[in-house]
Formats: sequence, structure tokens, C-alpha cells
Amino acid sequence: MSRAVFAQTLFARRDFVKRKPDTVRRGIKAYMQGANLAMKNQQWSLKTMMTHHNLGFSRKIAEMVYPKLGYAPDVKKVDSRDIKTVTSWLVENGILRHSEAPAVTDVSPPEFSR
Repeated sequence: MSRAVFAQTLFARRDFVKRKPDTVRRGIKAYMQGANLAMKNQQWSLKTMMTHHNLGFSRKIAEMVYPKLGYAPDVKKVDSRDIKTVTSWLVENGILRHSEAPAVTDVSPPEFSR
């Protein structure tokens, strides 16, 4: 599995997704907006990596890390193949039982999936 696919995976408890679908939608939307901002504004991203979140990266390290963030530019939809890939990996590694693996439509609202 691509490291980028797994590194960009959002997880939520099934009961939470069912109880709070609007919160899940807003969370996914905010995540995508943040990823887009990071990829469209390299200088902001570098500054953030150097000054926030206790990272304290030097400029040189931030410049090395930025291309490896792995966000696709202008993300608007989640590829359902990526969801299937992550689900399969979780099952293959014994983290999720096959019988409990959700359908793609159960874990990604249609407006965010393609």
C-alpha cells in the first residue's frame, strides 16, 4: 500500500459516524481544505512547519519535508479505490475483521467520494 494513502487516512468509530454524520462531513471537508491550503501555499506551509506544533524544523528540513507531505493538489474527492485499499490492509493485518469491514458508501459520504 502506498504510504501516502495510509498517512492520509481519517479514522472514526462507526457509531460516531452514524450519530454525527454532519460532524463527519464537516471534518472531512476541513481536512481537504487544509490539505489544499498546504499544497497551494508552500511558504505558509514551510513557516508553519518551522514555528508550530513543536516541530521547530529548520528551513532546510521543512523544505525537504514539504514535497513528501503527499497531499494531491486540489483534492475535492476521495478515490473509493483508496478506501478499499486501506480497508483491505486493515483486514490483512488483523486490525479489522473481514465481517466488520464497512462498505465504501458507509464510510465516505457520497459528496466526498468518486
